[in-house]
Amino acid sequence: MEEVLYNIEISTEGRFYMIRIESDIGGFREYRASSMEDALEKLVADLQTEVDMFPSGGLEN
Repeated sequence: MEEVLYNIEISTEGRFYMIRIESDIGGFREYRASSMEDALEKLVADLQTEVDMFPSGGLEN
């Protein structure tokens, strides 16, 4: 069975990179940074925090 865990949208607004993410666990969040690297670092840190909340990584076998 396929289940969507995250919806992630990456776009630019002027000089900024925008990342919008939605999940059942964390709800809707948005990150804005002047570089793609900074935006992705924020995203990865947030996702790691979410995954760490679950001993099995949040996935059932």
